[in-house]
Amino acid sequence: MDKIRKMWYNKRGKLKNHVEKRRGFMLNPLWAANNLLARGRNDGIIITPMKLQKLLYLLYRQFYKSENRALFSERFEAWQYGPVLGSVYREFQEFKDKPIDRYYFENGKAIGIDENDYAGFKNAIDKVWSEYRDVGAIELSRRTHQPGSAWEKSKNYGYLLKDEDIRDEEWI
Repeated sequence: MDKIRKMWYNKRGKLKNHVEKRRGFMLNPLWAANNLLARGRNDGIIITPMKLQKLLYLLYRQFYKSENRALFSERFEAWQYGPVLGSVYREFQEFKDKPIDRYYFENGKAIGIDENDYAGFKNAIDKVWSEYRDVGAIELSRRTHQPGSAWEKSKNYGYLLKDEDIRDEEWI
């Protein structure tokens, strides 16, 4: 079994670690959302729920391309404005189109993924963050709607996007 080290933020904003054993590497997408929100906070980048969804999608896609396996335990759904993870939508829906100003909490702790322990995750999140941190939510949504996108292809077989279609996208 893989060891997954999760980080969380204490009240002073410092990271603490917690190690947990899990089968495989598929993660709760809300943990990765906290990593992206922390980067946004550190870099002064505003992240709305729509932008968070698109960054998570790009992170998933980048990780899948480089590691040839799924990152999250949840599949993306085809919604009107592009791929969406239902758990992330439900967690941050209160913000609507406003900046997210809090983390996801689990058992009283804001949990994230220790990027220093997982090179594949760190490489994927670094690449996505450097390329897309300054791109707006509307533009990211527009890009997920391109012809041949996994979102567009999902119209042919249901509301869940296929990993192969996500991996094979070249337009982003």
